[in-house]
Amino acid sequence: MTGHDIAERTRVLSHGIYARAVDTDPTLIEQAKAQIERLISGDRGTKGHELWQLLLRRPWPEVRARMLAETPEGRLLRSNSPFSTLIGIQDPDERSRLWRQAKHDLSARTTSSALSAA
Repeated sequence: MTGHDIAERTRVLSHGIYARAVDTDPTLIEQAKAQIERLISGDRGTKGHELWQLLLRRPWPEVRARMLAETPEGRLLRSNSPFSTLIGIQDPDERSRLWRQAKHDLSARTTSSALSAA
């Protein structure tokens, strides 16, 4: 388990929080679309932003599933996410809690995998 692994798992956990926020306030989708459009039109957009631009045209359940997927596409989406800046995790204690949770999750996976292999 590396720092990179923990950071990626933390992004997954953070995006779970963002997804629940959008579930509660769907207007965040329109705000995300506007943010992505500004970035792309201002020549500050990335390939990830272009993917978001296309994805945000899809139904929310599909967007939600793809941004939480532990796949290369999911990682690209999370690393360029408009929800990170729209919602974000501002509280340092909450960020620390998510980091500890990510470490715990990865440690549990490692232990489970080792037990399965035995």
